[in-house]
Amino acid sequence: MSQEVAVKLGEASKSDTKYKQIMIDLIVQGALKLMEDEVSLQVRPQDVNLVRSLLDQASQAFTRTVQSASGVKKTLKLALDRETLPANSLGGVVVTCFGSMIKVDNSLDTRLKLCMENDRPALRAMLFPKRA
Repeated sequence: MSQEVAVKLGEASKSDTKYKQIMIDLIVQGALKLMEDEVSLQVRPQDVNLVRSLLDQASQAFTRTVQSASGVKKTLKLALDRETLPANSLGGVVVTCFGSMIKVDNSLDTRLKLCMENDRPALRAMLFPKRA
């Protein structure tokens, strides 16, 4: 089942419009967990140019989110990290700060693993229904 979902996620990363919004959302979510002024982003080599074009949008989305939630205007400086995710990964982003000492793994691979683990009871019930 996870392989089927991985194929679907791989297809989503090929759709520019969908993937751009996914990347912005993943960057903002990771930055919100860190709440630092400067963070670095690790992405797949094939996503570097895409993410570079989204840095301002993601930073503005972060500022809007923080301001609407707390009333405080907080800015965020985003930079691409030299270290990248494996080229064969599903995509997404790892958000880091303090020289990569603190990381928020928002890669699609990790998110898929988390979903599969967290939804294991529901999946088990669907695959193996109790017999009356």
